[in-house]
Amino acid sequence: MADLKWLNLDQTIRLAFSWNSDADKKSIGSSFFLAHMIGGVIESSLFMLGAMLAITFFFPQLSTTLAKVSGTSWIAGGVLGLVATIALTVGLGAATYFIFKRLGWFDERKHGKLFGKVLNLRLLVVAIYVVAFIIVFIPSVQTIKTILNSATDASGMLSQAAALLLAPQGIAVIAAVLSGIVIFAVGWILWAYVFGYFLMANVLRLAGVKSRFVEVNLKNVINYLKFTIVIAVTLLFNYVSKKMMKIQLGLIILLIGSIVAGLALSASGAMIVAAIIAFIVFAMYSVTVAYNTYRFSVAAWAFMTRKDGAATPALKESWEMTRGYVVSIAIIYFVIGIIVGLISLLLTLPAGALGLVSDSIPLLTPVWSAADTVTSALTFTVTMFTTTLMAASIYSQLREASGRKKLIFK
Repeated sequence: MADLKWLNLDQTIRLAFSWNSDADKKSIGSSFFLAHMIGGVIESSLFMLGAMLAITFFFPQLSTTLAKVSGTSWIAGGVLGLVATIALTVGLGAATYFIFKRLGWFDERKHGKLFGKVLNLRLLVVAIYVVAFIIVFIPSVQTIKTILNSATDASGMLSQAAALLLAPQGIAVIAAVLSGIVIFAVGWILWAYVFGYFLMANVLRLAGVKSRFVEVNLKNVINYLKFTIVIAVTLLFNYVSKKMMKIQLGLIILLIGSIVAGLALSASGAMIVAAIIAFIVFAMYSVTVAYNTYRFSVAAWAFMTRKDGAATPALKESWEMTRGYVVSIAIIYFVIGIIVGLISLLLTLPAGALGLVSDSIPLLTPVWSAADTVTSALTFTVTMFTTTLMAASIYSQLREASGRKKLIFK
């Protein structure tokens, strides 16, 4: 216990939630939120439109059934619901935008360019998602329809599916689905970069630290992805610390050995013992991964502030800086996580309650959809911005403890 070192929890909490009082931080957070919200409005509207068109043109029987159940024209009802939902969502989004500006939470003069950049990236992600959806949806629907029309029972459906997937058109569908998944992953990676390194770089600018990740380009996104993969691998197999690497390697070998032994043994009692050993070893290995997670918790910040962009030195820097601080960092993550969780619950509670009411009153569904789009964007932004400021505080304190200049985020 003598080796334990402590960070200032109160200081970390104050910085993590300083977006509530500091004008610059509030404006930066609002830039990300408003851009994310506008993109979410467009995204949800497009996918609602796509769902309606898909049911109408690709599944006419389902469209007829829905019309019989509702007692009205499916197309007319769908268009009316879609228009109402889009109108309410756009209206609520526009009202939110002007309220933020009116209250001074979004300073367009200072952060207008930042807002525009994030919005363009959000719209690019929407476009990528739409392309991925179209590539996957159309050939998949055609294949499903062919299978359903040709199959007479469950076994016939399975045999028809197997035959069709092995046919050239089936291979084409598989290729389309795989390409769609890849395209969707590109959009996900880009958006993860925006609310990851790009947001972190803008927080570092508050402390006067320039990072190349403040720009969004292909090179930076690739570097982000590469370093993310390196960190993930290092958590599972820590090559930075020889001692930890030996421990993890030993546990992996023991885990594999216990699993193989359990499969090889025929006696039920021996299999249960092997399973218990495997569970214990896996739990121990999970502890090492969690320990590595806290030791490398500031590796991304070290990586972003390095001019050479080298991954291993950044990992080593984080490993040395966090020595003795694991318990303190874990406590900070736990406390901040509880507070953020409560804030998220409060933000999503109204929309959630409205969603329950809309189950009984369908006319309220467009209102719920609009409220959910806005509150989801707000909750996501608050969570990401708060945890980013928290990590920035941890990194700043660790820098100061290691004899380097403390970062002041103002």
